[in-house]
Amino acid sequence: MSASNEKDLFKVMKFSTALAFGALLASLESLRSSPAGFSFQLSYKTLLAFLIGAGIAMAYWSLVLRCGAVARRTGVVVGTILLALFGIGAFLYPLRFVPREKLPDILIGLGLAACALSGVGGLLWGARRFLNADSQATEEKE
Repeated sequence: MSASNEKDLFKVMKFSTALAFGALLASLESLRSSPAGFSFQLSYKTLLAFLIGAGIAMAYWSLVLRCGAVARRTGVVVGTILLALFGIGAFLYPLRFVPREKLPDILIGLGLAACALSGVGGLLWGARRFLNADSQATEEKE
């Protein structure tokens, strides 16, 4: 991959992550409980939440792209963990609006979904290890 293509790819990753996290924070801020379920109420706080979410994602990618030294890599790992925990928290945040009697069923479903996604992640990780070992063996033969 050429340096120009790589730079363009990182730009797409940076702005798409910023858009996604901005939309995530904005939707969480505007989410309200109503008798019919959930509703969204837009306000100036929604725009502010969007800008904060986008700023968090942009700062994260700036940190990742400047990574070079070991100390900075530790910052990238910590930043990635914090970003993942933030995403999980945002996913679970609407559970506070769920009635208590429905909560056990929802938690069982979330647990099964987590197990299924972990299984798929494990299969992808195993496939990657297999393919890397295969390509390394092929390179050693040549």
